[in-house]
Amino acid sequence: MEAKQVRYEKCGLDGGHRHMKSKMEQDTYRFDITEVAGRTNKQDRIGRLIPIFEQGKFYLPQTLHKTNYEKVVVDLVQAFVEEEYIPFPVGLHDDMGDALARIQEPDLPLVWPQEEIIKPRKEVKVIHQGWR
Repeated sequence: MEAKQVRYEKCGLDGGHRHMKSKMEQDTYRFDITEVAGRTNKQDRIGRLIPIFEQGKFYLPQTLHKTNYEKVVVDLVQAFVEEEYIPFPVGLHDDMGDALARIQEPDLPLVWPQEEIIKPRKEVKVIHQGWR
């Protein structure tokens, strides 16, 4: 499946955009990159996700294992739920929630699935009790 759009949040002067372009040239795999920004602070951006979780419109896979920079395998789903979702807004980390919150950007037209659509197997529905 090909991504319909790739977005990134610019941090600092270049924000990694030059690196991404260089990597695309190196791999001969090119795509458009849309910069996202805004004046909304991170906590408020993440807070916009609360209705989506409350309405049961968002599902997470049961697991998603990735090896981090220290060569330690981490379950990103578990890390998100335990370190960001449940303790929000006072958790130590909020970067995954912030990245996820970008689905609520006003200029990103989303069409939410209807109830009749068969949902993917092996999913974990996150209960919104942590985001209130």
